[in-house]
Amino acid sequence: MSYFATLLARRAGSWSADDVDLDDVESLDDLIEAVLEAADDADNAVLLVEHEAEWFGVVRCDPGVDDPRVYVSDAQAALRHALGEVLLPELVEDVDLDDTTADEEEAEIDDEDAVIVTAAPAGDGALLADLGLTPESLDSLVGKSGPATSEAVAAVAREIGAGEALESVR
Repeated sequence: MSYFATLLARRAGSWSADDVDLDDVESLDDLIEAVLEAADDADNAVLLVEHEAEWFGVVRCDPGVDDPRVYVSDAQAALRHALGEVLLPELVEDVDLDDTTADEEEAEIDDEDAVIVTAAPAGDGALLADLGLTPESLDSLVGKSGPATSEAVAAVAREIGAGEALESVR
């Protein structure tokens, strides 16, 4: 699995960034536990995941908040990778993760539950709105006309005020 993952943690208004190893993460609960442990005493914790040039994900799990908020730039591409499989079941209920194809142009249908997984964003586009990144701005970073995945991740960090922190770990 080729990915880049960094945890952005804001403490007293200042962002820091740390690389995160997600190789042993098998579930969203494992991921959240790893993020919260690394975020320690942070006010805000945002995990940015970039998988090659195919898709990116944003996970927000602030300390003291029970439910994480997740956004994935391309649900169909993410389902083809173990890390995407960790993020997406929370976003698309009853997805059959074994029933995916490599064709990004067509929607995937799980015949048993009639769940459609398209090559489109999935999740909570407003997860960073209070930090300065509107859902519309986040969605504008996605798609064929948008910037490359690494540029999109950098733009997410810049928009929330953590651009310098992200660049320190790239």
